[in-house]
Amino acid sequence: MTAQLHAQTILDRLTSSGAPALTVYDGKVNGLPPYVLVYFTVVTAEAELEMGVVDLTFDSDVMVVRAYCHCVATDGRTSRALTNRVRTALLNWQPVIAGRTAWPIRHEDSSMPDRDETTGSDYFDVTDVYRLKTIPS
Repeated sequence: MTAQLHAQTILDRLTSSGAPALTVYDGKVNGLPPYVLVYFTVVTAEAELEMGVVDLTFDSDVMVVRAYCHCVATDGRTSRALTNRVRTALLNWQPVIAGRTAWPIRHEDSSMPDRDETTGSDYFDVTDVYRLKTIPS
């Protein structure tokens, strides 16, 4: 199990989520808005705590990946439209990852829109957090 495999599964889903294609960046922006910038955190939780499974070895085999999706545009309307596209692509989707059993992706959190004018242009950033949980199959 690798963090990259889980992250790539989410990135692939976002980039193939309909027309027009979303511009998606993995941790670093290489262009102008509108785009979705995604950061990931990965936690390997103990099975008995996360799933109610008794595991006397106390192995950490539950993988919880959080995708922080920053939907950035030059106006609020477009950033909200990006947020809706990301939600449609990820929410309740149950990915297939080799050697893992995945639960449907859940929405965990949202932030207030952040407006940045420091570049001389308005940038609106709406961030949503999605959670993917997997265990070995």
